[in-house]
Amino acid sequence: MFSPPFYFYVGELGRRLMESFPMNPASDLENTVRAVVAHQTPGKLARGAAILANYRWTQIGRRVFRLLSQRLRPSRTVGDWPEAAGARLRPVSPRVEALARLVVDARVGWIATQDSDLSSGRLVIMGETLDVGRPMCWRELAAEQALSHLLRFQLQYQEFLLGQLAKDGTAAWPLIWEALSSWLVSFPPLATRRTTDAWHPYCISRRIPVWCWLLTLGNPSPELRDRLTQSLASQAEYLSGHLEIELGGNHLLENVAALAMAAGFVDHERAGHWLERAWRVWQCERAEQILAHGEHFERSPMYHCQVAANLLKQSIVVAELDDDIAKEWKQTGLAMVNFVRQIEHPDGEIPLLSDSGWEEAPSLAELQQIADLAESCGESPVIRNKSRSTITHHASSLRSRTVGPYWIARWNTGGRPSMVLVDGGEVGPRHLPAHAHADLSNLEISIAGQRWIVDSGNFQYAAGSMRDYCRSSLAHNVLTVGNSNSCEIWGSFRMGHRGRIVEFRSGSTAGCQWVVVAHDGYRKVGVSRVTRLLGVDEFGSIYVADRVEGKPSRPVVGGVHCHPSVRILFPDSEPASLWKLEQDGCEQWLAFLGATRVARASGWYCPRFGCRERNEAFLYEGSDESGQIIGWILSPMRPEFEEFPTWILEQLGR
Repeated sequence: MFSPPFYFYVGELGRRLMESFPMNPASDLENTVRAVVAHQTPGKLARGAAILANYRWTQIGRRVFRLLSQRLRPSRTVGDWPEAAGARLRPVSPRVEALARLVVDARVGWIATQDSDLSSGRLVIMGETLDVGRPMCWRELAAEQALSHLLRFQLQYQEFLLGQLAKDGTAAWPLIWEALSSWLVSFPPLATRRTTDAWHPYCISRRIPVWCWLLTLGNPSPELRDRLTQSLASQAEYLSGHLEIELGGNHLLENVAALAMAAGFVDHERAGHWLERAWRVWQCERAEQILAHGEHFERSPMYHCQVAANLLKQSIVVAELDDDIAKEWKQTGLAMVNFVRQIEHPDGEIPLLSDSGWEEAPSLAELQQIADLAESCGESPVIRNKSRSTITHHASSLRSRTVGPYWIARWNTGGRPSMVLVDGGEVGPRHLPAHAHADLSNLEISIAGQRWIVDSGNFQYAAGSMRDYCRSSLAHNVLTVGNSNSCEIWGSFRMGHRGRIVEFRSGSTAGCQWVVVAHDGYRKVGVSRVTRLLGVDEFGSIYVADRVEGKPSRPVVGGVHCHPSVRILFPDSEPASLWKLEQDGCEQWLAFLGATRVARASGWYCPRFGCRERNEAFLYEGSDESGQIIGWILSPMRPEFEEFPTWILEQLGR
């Protein structure tokens, strides 16, 4: 299937290594990234310097304090909360009940729950099948080191119970109450260490809403209902004193959401404190975490959807407690929905930028339904199944716009919607790069309703070759210098030296609409600036041209990652600079300009956590000249020219 391997160069040492040990063409990109990371991973001193230069002193101080507390008192338990004994569930409004049903119904199509069967002790999470026992052996699962940290966290979220309910209906209730009863027995506060995942603040934050939905829709025995309600109060009280302030970001807003949900569902003397605590933290975080154009500041569409959905749910649940707080959360949530609907693909899903994956956060259709419910005022709201969008996909003419640091162009191909999205923003906040990738000036393309040029997505959070691959520059549709990363990555969530965006502008010329993005991510290897122009003309042809300024000390290599469904029709062999591609009856020509050689490689496409598919990637190499322009054209017509049009050269300063 694959042609002879394409040899990369990773500095002088990397060049000799790669020439001596040819890569397996079935996994060349992953192997290349592994070699790059091994060669470029900074030492301990460099990592420490990067942390001190980018992270906030308050973050570092709180983190050190928490680690010292765990070391000095490793056996400290969660503790008892006797005041929880008086906790009772509040009566729920029709809107809250409708919200609970919406949340459960949205799980029906989620792949992660389709093969699960709690009746036989089998659970499928993130593509992995687990034997969880009957009743569930919570303690054994929590101590199972063979499971990844994220997978152990997913178990404690207990969102799979919503999936079981969506799948089996009323037949699932005995299994759900059995699982929750065994959890209560397994992790009593007085006998459970604070370091246990079950009482981790983020796990509590994800679990509280699940219990709220289940108690709204289900009817456990009075004894179990009281025990679950009292545990909800205990978890909320513990969470209010252990917020993830040192992490911040979406974790802290998840804490806020859980406290608000607990206050809205649990009638208890401390409920007012939970809501007040949530509101105070939100007021401190709002200006920083929600950008002016409505995007969450970590710049991951997946986490953006999670935060937006939480804000809307909070607004519905606390509406009867504090209308002013509810309105604030609703307005912000609606603004966030409006933003993400402007960058959605024609298939109705989010871009896979940064750490994003489908089915880990509410889909855009579910998000719109929650927004409709939040906006409704009647006692019997009607939930629309058809999503509403601020974008009209089926317009006949090319149009483009900027939304914050994004440039989006939309047009029609054969009566079906097409789009291209260019990310012209920074990789994320400097003090919180946990979900950032080395993807400066990245792009995604959909044609005729299908994804063609894709981001590689994210496979997992556990440190390893796949985590490195998904975060690397080579896994994105960008230009690299010496196969290095534009941002220095290590571990699962760390980032040191990183490139900065130095230019972002857009316009139109001679019937073509375009955007220019420039960054300085390779200044350490002799390239002061990489400037990218992407343009779309009235025929639906897409032009991508990169100009390299400075004297690169390593080879310049670009990548184009195709969706796994894209087939190569022409040519049959390499080398070649012109290729014919096909998907779902739609054909496109891919031509490379200014490249000294072009080759196919095998990459990974990870649209969901724990899921990966092989896909074709094109790698094109440039010379070592300063000011060189290399790139490609994707067009429904066979390109007849061998150089970029004049208007592109003019915009790039040539």
